[in-house]
Amino acid sequence: MIIDTISRIDCPEGIFLRLRLAGAYCRASAYFLDFLFRTALIIGLSIFFSFFGAFGTGVLLISMFLLEWFYPVYFEVYRAGQSPGKKKMGIRVTMEDGSPIGFQASLLRNLIRVVDLYFLTWVFILFSSKMMRLGDMAAGTVVIYDSGKARIKRTTGKDAKHPSITLNEKEQRATVSFATRSLTQSRKQELAEILEPIHKLKGEDAVNEVMAYARHIGGSS
Repeated sequence: MIIDTISRIDCPEGIFLRLRLAGAYCRASAYFLDFLFRTALIIGLSIFFSFFGAFGTGVLLISMFLLEWFYPVYFEVYRAGQSPGKKKMGIRVTMEDGSPIGFQASLLRNLIRVVDLYFLTWVFILFSSKMMRLGDMAAGTVVIYDSGKARIKRTTGKDAKHPSITLNEKEQRATVSFATRSLTQSRKQELAEILEPIHKLKGEDAVNEVMAYARHIGGSS
C-alpha cells in the first residue's frame, strides 16, 4: 500500500513539481458531499416539475440523467477540477502532470465510474502508486490536494486575456505549463515568441501576453 502521498513530476527544464495526492477518505467524503448536493437538486427539481404533469416528468428524467453523468464533468472542466464536494474537502482533479483536466479526460474518467463500482474503487485507490481508480488510470488523471501553488488563478482585466484563436486541449496545457515552470527570462521570451503570429508581440510583451492567456485558461473556482 502506498505511504508517500507526494507525486514528483520531472520537467524537461531540469526542475520538478510536487503534487500531494488525495487519499481514499478525503475523496470518499467529497463524493458523499456531492451526492447530497445532487440529491437536494433532484428533490427541488422534482417539486418544481410536479406542476407540469407528464411534460414535467420527462424534463425531470432528462435533468436527473444530466446531473448523474455530467455534473462532475462540468465542474472538473469549467471549475478548475473542483466539484462542490471536492472544493469543500480542498482537493481537485488534474492530469498526471499537474495540468488542467480537459473535457475528454473528464468524460472518460466519469463514464468508467460504473465499472469502478464493480472493482472495489477504494481498494484501487489505496494500492495504486498514484492513488488512482480505474477511471483515473484510463484518463491519465490524479486527484490532488489544492495547495493553490500549482495552478494559475483567473483574474480580471489586463491580468487575464482570452487568446484571439481557440486553443485545443494540448495547446492549453502547454500554455499553463509555460506559466507554472521555472524558466530563465530569455527562455520565456523564446517560447512566448513562438506565438507571435497570434499576439504580434516580442520580448517581455510577448511573455506578459502568454502569461495572461495562462491565467485565463488556468482559471479558479
